[in-house]
Amino acid sequence: MTTPDLQAAASAIELADGVIRGAIVHLAETGSVDADQVLAYDIAHASAAVETARSMLDYGNKGELEAKLTCVFVADAVADLGAKIWGREASWDCGADALDGARSFVGAWRDPATLADLAYQDGPRHLDSDFELVQDTFRRFAEDQLGLRKNPGPRFIAGEQRNLALPLSCCVEDLQAGVASQIEASRVDGAVG
Repeated sequence: MTTPDLQAAASAIELADGVIRGAIVHLAETGSVDADQVLAYDIAHASAAVETARSMLDYGNKGELEAKLTCVFVADAVADLGAKIWGREASWDCGADALDGARSFVGAWRDPATLADLAYQDGPRHLDSDFELVQDTFRRFAEDQLGLRKNPGPRFIAGEQRNLALPLSCCVEDLQAGVASQIEASRVDGAVG
């Protein structure tokens, strides 16, 4: 497997960030968000991915597996940006070679064998005890109420086939409780105001 290189990951992030910043300046000088909605959306999406990748660098410094997962994430974010600019270099105000400095890093960390080696490895979360409790609570809910384990249960698969994120039957009581609390809050606010 490829050896993680967080410095190369940071360099790839900086390269991608430069492309995004250049596109923002170009959009501000030559267009408008209203007239260039697709470009503005693509810039926002790419920027969010690159900034998330940047935040992964701290995680990557916590261990070998964390570093590998960070490199995979960064490579995917940069490759996604590359897909957005390919054939639209004029709109992004960059050359076709804008991300070439990250090409070997992206190629190494998007390699199918590399991804397969990491596919079933959960990275350590490094949560404090309070957040470990929250994580365990959500996991129990997913297992007990949704039938989710390592292999999704039939209840979830049926919901997924109907394009539902969660089966409605799991959420009705929570939804009713949330609506009831909102109604009660508005009554209290109305009485006070």
